[in-house]
Amino acid sequence: MENIEKIVLDKHKLISEDSRLSSFDGKFEKYKIEINKLLLNPYNDRIAKERSEDKDFDENNLKKKWFSDNVQQKISDLIWNINTKRNEQTLKNIKEIGIEKPIVIDQIGLVIDGNRRVSISRKILKDSSLNLEQSNKLKEINCIVIPKTLNKNEISEYETKLQMAEDSKLEYDPINIYLKVNKLLKEKKEEILNQEARYKAVSQLMGSTKYNKNIIKTFGETFDVMEDYLTSIGKEKKYKELEHKEDQFKNFSKFWINLEQKKYESPNFDFQDIENRKNIRKICYALINQQVEGKIFREIFPKTKNPSGPFTSKKSIEYLKNQLKINDSNDENLKKWVENSNYKKFPSEKLKKFIKTSKDISLGVNDEINKNTKVFIEDILEKIKKLKIKFQEKKDKNNKPFLNNIKEIKNKINEIINDIEKDRY
Repeated sequence: MENIEKIVLDKHKLISEDSRLSSFDGKFEKYKIEINKLLLNPYNDRIAKERSEDKDFDENNLKKKWFSDNVQQKISDLIWNINTKRNEQTLKNIKEIGIEKPIVIDQIGLVIDGNRRVSISRKILKDSSLNLEQSNKLKEINCIVIPKTLNKNEISEYETKLQMAEDSKLEYDPINIYLKVNKLLKEKKEEILNQEARYKAVSQLMGSTKYNKNIIKTFGETFDVMEDYLTSIGKEKKYKELEHKEDQFKNFSKFWINLEQKKYESPNFDFQDIENRKNIRKICYALINQQVEGKIFREIFPKTKNPSGPFTSKKSIEYLKNQLKINDSNDENLKKWVENSNYKKFPSEKLKKFIKTSKDISLGVNDEINKNTKVFIEDILEKIKKLKIKFQEKKDKNNKPFLNNIKEIKNKINEIINDIEKDRY
């Protein structure tokens, strides 16, 4: 591979420094370089998700042939297909005025910033209808040369600083942002042991208020769930499988962290039970795999401010039973678990107080209890006792009168609950 330094020795130096690279050490000089001497970057994070589907981009294969015509063409195709509409507009602009902002390369000609513009320019140069002036404008382009050959981590760092903070840049695909953040966190792990400090370092590297430390932390935690999901469905590292599902993963990731921190207390489920945890994770992944829309997913796994956790409304249980399709015939236990899921209302503070006071009265611990409160509770307990007798009488008879009168019993129970909820208690 011909060294760019050798190429630029006899070329005219245009300027001595570029402000976009001021945060890096050293001076970076700008030269006119032939576009066919440049190499598209196979580690370009804009195509991270897309290249995960192609074996030529496997690490072992890439080392041998990343500069081959075949791989270079594949990189160009992936870049074009990410956003054809935007790329067509860029093609039109470059055809009219050329490349205005310099391309950033290292000393072997690897493109660090400007892969899309280089790729599109080469596409234009293949157009037989191109006039001489247009052709000459693109054959040699302005390049800033970083005077060394960069390793993978350095490529990633330069690319991130040059691209993420610029609002005018073409937006990254959401999944490729997750992949970029995960890659940066792994790279920083070698030099920064403290996890919170790593989140901060990556946030600073990305150089934008959009990606503060807490956002980076959320990206990292969510990506862990994404990887676990891909492993569970037998598609490890196949990141295209994550498309249009990031909202569900973010929602479930937050829920799972709260679950592990024991923030939920629910009458419906024991969240610390290992079997329940396994089933909840299976349910989540099955719903995501079935592409259940975000609104329904959030109904089943509601916002994490709810102290009762998921499955805390009748609607959520109905959605769960109606939406979840378990095709694996071996997972009979999960089917039964879902079928047996029932909604139980979480007791209000007044009901909790009533239950505690009732227990105190039954245990004789009633010195501190107001006399009126004691009379009221004893009256309620007597009503409940009569209801129990009536309920048993109805149950012992044949089914028809029991069903006809169940509404009456239900109404009486509601009357008792309403009495307890009133301000008098």
